[in-house]
Amino acid sequence: MAGAADSFFPNPSRWRLKGIDKPLDRIEVNDLTKALSLSKFKQPTCKEKWEALLGPLDWREVGARYASGLQTPKDFGPHFKLVLHRTMRTRDDNWQRTRCRLCKCHAQTIEHWGGCEKLRPIFEDLRALEGGGPWLDYHMNLMATGWTDCVAIPLGGDNVWVPSRKVAPRGISMVHFIMWKFIMIAITANSMDGLPVSALSIIDNARRRVKDRLTKLKVRLSKKVAQALSRCQPVNLAAERKWIEGLGSIDDEGNFEANEALDLWLN
Repeated sequence: MAGAADSFFPNPSRWRLKGIDKPLDRIEVNDLTKALSLSKFKQPTCKEKWEALLGPLDWREVGARYASGLQTPKDFGPHFKLVLHRTMRTRDDNWQRTRCRLCKCHAQTIEHWGGCEKLRPIFEDLRALEGGGPWLDYHMNLMATGWTDCVAIPLGGDNVWVPSRKVAPRGISMVHFIMWKFIMIAITANSMDGLPVSALSIIDNARRRVKDRLTKLKVRLSKKVAQALSRCQPVNLAAERKWIEGLGSIDDEGNFEANEALDLWLN
């Protein structure tokens, strides 16, 4: 006999493996895999770069935008890869910084495209859909989230003025992704084939894509209402109402009605 068990064998209820807060006898393969993965996890370098350019960002809010719903990965994928992760090629064959291929005035960078004069009509359209604001807002143009004017918050009997965060509603966020999708397509076509970049053409393409997504929404709503009626159940349209925030409303019968700003933009 070697001695007391606690002296030679770890007590499952007292010991822990690094990174796993579970008794030893409750650890599963998934826990080991997760702990090993997290030990090698590093923050993407793009986060540090964007915060150096734009200031602090709420990355939870930014990340929450990249979710399927009315929008699809085809809509938000180009922004996620080329803009957020900064993989869009902005240099020449010798990796030298060049002039912006759109305005020919500034150094070509992804952040510059968030305020390029040649893309101004696009950002003005987005501001109109959001309800106003200056077109030259790098936070909103690039990430659809940023800071608005300061607001007064009562604290200890006095008003303290603090910056107010503005986040584009889910529906506006979808239009933002679609705009950037066609911006990236136009810039790529200009780089490879020398085709001109037209902000108005980008807006027209984005408008057609938004109309297509809204048509799909109406079909989905019709099917969902019919299915609920056939089962004598209430219709749950909470998800669809969240998808179109900022673009319109959905009544209890499943009818989508565009708001005034979207109606003007689509027509």
